[in-house]
Amino acid sequence: TVGGAYASWKTWCENGGENRRGTKYSASTLESYASAFTAFFSFLPGGKDTVLDGITPAVLNAWRRHMTGAEKRTPQLANRHVMAVQALWTWMSDPAKGNYQNIQPLRLTQLAEPKGDRRARNKSEIERVLALVSPAQWRAPLSLLMETGMRDSELRFLRWQDVDLDRRAFVVVGHDKRPMKTASSERVVPMTAEALAVIQALKEAAGENPTGYVFPEATLNRYTLSQAWRR
Repeated sequence: TVGGAYASWKTWCENGGENRRGTKYSASTLESYASAFTAFFSFLPGGKDTVLDGITPAVLNAWRRHMTGAEKRTPQLANRHVMAVQALWTWMSDPAKGNYQNIQPLRLTQLAEPKGDRRARNKSEIERVLALVSPAQWRAPLSLLMETGMRDSELRFLRWQDVDLDRRAFVVVGHDKRPMKTASSERVVPMTAEALAVIQALKEAAGENPTGYVFPEATLNRYTLSQAWRR
């Protein structure tokens, strides 16, 4: 069944399985896959018990139309969800990995994705956006995203030990929760005056010599951050 295959693949990924680039799957990638398959199982009439032979490119295309139509999802999200299912089929068809018999990769052309507005934002625009954010607890992470240009996963897994107030910089490095895709991904991100003010307020609220993540996973994860941004 699809549910059984996904469970096997998920376990394989969590136990150190490597993708086509030869790197392990990050926690954020596995979160994204879990979200995709939750949506996929909800769409399938048979849910997790759907047989593998029942999944074809036509089924994926129908699911994608459902996401962008009835569910009003963006083409970007629909593409990512479909790619997660395609990744499972690629794994199953690989003799050195899943080694499922008579399984072939699912081919499907991606939807065209509209280019977003990537203009540089001035201070007044950023302030207007943050003023609309509710609840207020999401203003700090969204402010840091806009001020630093960090990826959402870099921010979500930012640790206090990666915050260098003396140099007014964030040190983006790989660790067990978020391995770097390439060595060049590790870098130093300077703080603006606004970012410094935000991180100082967070540190004061966290108490003396805080440890762990700047934003605890219980209060900030991939979905709460995306939800805050969409709002």
